[in-house]
Amino acid sequence: MDNRSGIDVRWFALISFILGVILVGSVGCSRSEPPPTPDAETSRSADLPSQTTVVATGAGLPQVVAGINAGALNAAGISATVITRDDIPDAVAALERDVADLLIAPIGRLADVVSVNDSESTSASASPTTQPEASNLDETLANLDPALSAQDLTLLAPAQAIDGLVFAVTQARSDSEDLRSLSDLANFSQEQMVQLGAGPGCDSRPSCLPTLVDGYAVEIAGVTEAKADKVPALVGDRRVTVGQVQSTDPDIDGLRLAVLQDDRIVSAPQNLVPLISDSVNVPEVADVINQVQEAITTEDLRDFTAALERGNDPYQVADSWVTTRLSS
Repeated sequence: MDNRSGIDVRWFALISFILGVILVGSVGCSRSEPPPTPDAETSRSADLPSQTTVVATGAGLPQVVAGINAGALNAAGISATVITRDDIPDAVAALERDVADLLIAPIGRLADVVSVNDSESTSASASPTTQPEASNLDETLANLDPALSAQDLTLLAPAQAIDGLVFAVTQARSDSEDLRSLSDLANFSQEQMVQLGAGPGCDSRPSCLPTLVDGYAVEIAGVTEAKADKVPALVGDRRVTVGQVQSTDPDIDGLRLAVLQDDRIVSAPQNLVPLISDSVNVPEVADVINQVQEAITTEDLRDFTAALERGNDPYQVADSWVTTRLSS
């Protein structure tokens, strides 16, 4: 046999052996690498609460608002349900007792409840007609933080939507007299005294007559009292110059009324704000609630009220809003 052929065979065998060793070594190295990082969905699921309970602060409109937030959470794959309590104090108590995890309420009324719970009483030195100091939205939120933190509760970002008492004139009067704010109304009243329409007890309720007289020096000719839901009609029929109405009343749109801005921030803000238990306040939950807060408007609240007055179920109203406004 040719000696050179034998050498070639031996070289071929040696090269094959070396390549085999390299291949086995590379396989061994690959097995020693750390396992891959869990995907985002696995990490997300590990942080989520098993159930988030949203508490409605009453029947009707509060159930719609609670249902919207629960529906948005469920749509995002976060299990949520709704319970109902009689009012804001009962709803706050449900959070403090860990019966519920989230409520949405007007910030001014929530502040009243928290301050009473924190100090056991409101200021003893203030009479019912004393006008409270102006407090803007940011200040109100900051003032609430210490008391809420002690209860392991946190306020999320407030909405632009307002659920509270406001002053309104007809859109026609607003346009003709250039009335956009309560300061404008005060200037107008120096030439023509204002007849005020409001619910019972306006003269002693700080947010009503004292706001106009003490806060803005509006010249009042008199007060026409009526049931709260009848006041918009008094304004629309021009039986009064200005009326104190609920911001969520659909008659504001139906009667073409214009809400006057509280430009000096005399009354407490009533923007809707979420109060959440720290036990469920993870980014995934907060992001969904903040998305709702950014989307919901005062006009939406009036539409919800109108739908309820037509006999619609609160949770069906909520589901419809989630489907149409958050479907993207």
